[in-house]
Formats: sequence, structure tokens, C-alpha cells
Amino acid sequence: EESHCTELMNYLSSIPYEETDGSQVERSEFYKSHAIRWMHKRIKIAPQWKISKGSTSVHMLVGPAGSGKTSLVAKLAANFKSNQDAKVLVVSYDNRRIAASEQLRIYSKILGIDFAAIDSPSELEEMLLKKRNYDLVLIDTAGRLHTSVNLMNELQKVYKVISKIFL
Repeated sequence: EESHCTELMNYLSSIPYEETDGSQVERSEFYKSHAIRWMHKRIKIAPQWKISKGSTSVHMLVGPAGSGKTSLVAKLAANFKSNQDAKVLVVSYDNRRIAASEQLRIYSKILGIDFAAIDSPSELEEMLLKKRNYDLVLIDTAGRLHTSVNLMNELQKVYKVISKIFL
């Protein structure tokens, strides 16, 4: 956001730089390291997911197209299966891209992880009620912008389904 850029620039301009030999490289590295430290203080890190045997943890990944949601789902599934011996279900809820669910289906097959594809929140409810013996359910969604009211309402319906079953 422009306001963050302005705040960062104000911060950097308030830091005095003492030249040692007049090198521009040193000056740029000095300010770059201060900018990185400034950003690190403002980045919020989500808590680590805790998977408990006997209960199901459901996570839905959302974001714009091309942001890496599908790849992240595959990596998370592989990690939790191999490192925590979790029983994982990967769900594709991407009915917008042609063959989008096929990519996850193939990843899941390679990883030995259960897979399901759905086209609507009602299908998700039906599927989750049948498959309740998972430690972790990862739902991959189609790329969407937060400004699309219809798509955001659709995600809200998915959240309500998950809440109804697991909360």
C-alpha cells in the first residue's frame, strides 16, 4: 500500500548514514538492511498448525490466481503425511480452470494421499460428512480476487459448511 511505502520512506530518511569511503554500494546495502528489518517487524506470522489424532483440522487456501495455492496444498499434504503421520485429505474446489483438479489428483496419487474434487459447498458438506476420519483436510480453491462479491459469498458458504460440521 502507498501508506506503507510512505511510512517506510519516512523511516529510512530519518536514519543518518555515515559514509566510510563514499561507496554507493555500502549506502544502498545500509538502507536495504534497515528496510528489511522495518518490514520484518510488521509481518504477521500465523501460528503453526497443530494436528491432533482423533480430531479433524480443516484449512481452506484462498487467494488470487497464480499465487501458489495448489502447490502449497501439495507441499503441506506431503509434509503432514511424512513428518506427522497425519491422515490427509486433499480437496479441490476449483471449478473455474479446466482440469485444475487433475493437477492435485496427480499430486495426491504420487504422495499416496486421499483426494476429492467438488463443485459446490453442498458437495463439500456431503463429502465431509462421509469422510470424517481425517486428521487434516486441505481445500484448494479457485483463484479469486477479494473484490468479487459473488466469489467471496461462495467462500463464505464453504466456511459455513466447515463450521457446521467441525465447530
